[in-house]
Amino acid sequence: MQASSHRRPATTIDEYLALQTETVRAALEKLRQIIKSVVPDAEEAISYQIPAFKYHGLLVGFAAFEKHCSFFCDEPDIYGAV
Repeated sequence: MQASSHRRPATTIDEYLALQTETVRAALEKLRQIIKSVVPDAEEAISYQIPAFKYHGLLVGFAAFEKHCSFFCDEPDIYGAV
């Protein structure tokens, strides 16, 4: 459900979510709220054209694709906690 390449890329997470279907938007918004509750001081951003959270560097990101959504982790310490 990624935005068409003819559109201007989203510059905020709200813009990114607005481009998604209702079902995908709801799932990603739930993930967004979980991230914010776990790391309230994390800064929302768009990185590599996907929603991301930064906290002392890039922390996590998520994205919608045609047939799935993905969660990306860029913080090695998180892997040890899961």
